[in-house]
Amino acid sequence: SAFAEGFLRTPDGCIEAGGAKFRLSVFRSNWIPVDQGVEGVVTFPGEGATPTDAGMKRIGKFNLTADYSFDLTEIIDNRSEQELRIQYLFSTAAKSPTQLFAYKTYIPMENYEQNPVVVDGKPCLLEGKTQVSTSGKLIRIPVKNGVVEISGKGKRQVILTREGRNLRINYVFGYAGYRKTSVDMTLKFIPYKTTPVDLSSVVNMGFKDETADDKKGGWTDQGAENDLSMIKSGTQNMGGISFNIINAEQNGGKSCFAMAGAARPNFAKQAKVSVPSLSGQYLYLLNGLAWAPGNGTPVGKIVVSYSDGTSSSHILKCNEDTGNFWNPRDLKNANVVWKAQNSSAMIGLYATKIPLQNKPVTSLEFFSQKH
Repeated sequence: SAFAEGFLRTPDGCIEAGGAKFRLSVFRSNWIPVDQGVEGVVTFPGEGATPTDAGMKRIGKFNLTADYSFDLTEIIDNRSEQELRIQYLFSTAAKSPTQLFAYKTYIPMENYEQNPVVVDGKPCLLEGKTQVSTSGKLIRIPVKNGVVEISGKGKRQVILTREGRNLRINYVFGYAGYRKTSVDMTLKFIPYKTTPVDLSSVVNMGFKDETADDKKGGWTDQGAENDLSMIKSGTQNMGGISFNIINAEQNGGKSCFAMAGAARPNFAKQAKVSVPSLSGQYLYLLNGLAWAPGNGTPVGKIVVSYSDGTSSSHILKCNEDTGNFWNPRDLKNANVVWKAQNSSAMIGLYATKIPLQNKPVTSLEFFSQKH
């Protein structure tokens, strides 16, 4: 059956939300984990599931070793547009060679360091450790484009473990030697809310360019073979972020803001736009470079002004915070969120993440760091 919004069933039978895969994981007596998603571990005979009052039900096996398995019952129910109720029941006749039963996922350490896992309202921090353990009724896990909340009727142990560049999160529901154990949990996906900022008053170029180097056209003024005429106007969801792409025909032929560099010294040096007292955790800038300089070279600066009269300054560096719009790739602080093909190359735009202070923003000022 169709899952709640934000969730999907992966081909290997796991649940995915916001780019994070959630799966059953049973640790054998030697602490080696056996995970759902590995071929042959979780098996259900036949196709589909049986509808019940509690949800769609399937009965199968969780194969811990080649000669030892649990009977496994799975019940999944769409509770609302963004909620899944998931129940698992493990049972076996013989004493099980196990240490731990868990529902597991991974998130990048970089994401966790900026936005930690929260258990019952309290951030769960490693603080230099490899592993920490806590317990609670509600766990909030930051994922791409939002948060996944896991909740249950009682407190559960939550174990966070650093594994290289990733953080492993185990939501525990059984321990050593258990012959029978179960978990009844609700997963809720809460997408981040994004509000586009209106730049129509400061944009100075269109996306379409008919004649190269005439100082009149669009994008990088390199002609029709290397413009951005294929981008669609209107509110677009790019990488989970809402950007309002200006329609040039409705804005005096202007739809983007082109800033000066060595190859285009005639482009704008700076601009300032008022913001209607918006607040948030991050500012995302949809952007790309042409004639990109060396790695780490400052190419732009953004000054964010706040309602209390303070401001913060952010330098954008080449191949860290932004990159060439030709053949784009994800960078340290810039993900590729839009791709297309023009007559010259595969092209794309980046979403650069700029942290904001917890107070209303009143204006944004953009400066070219001419190179």
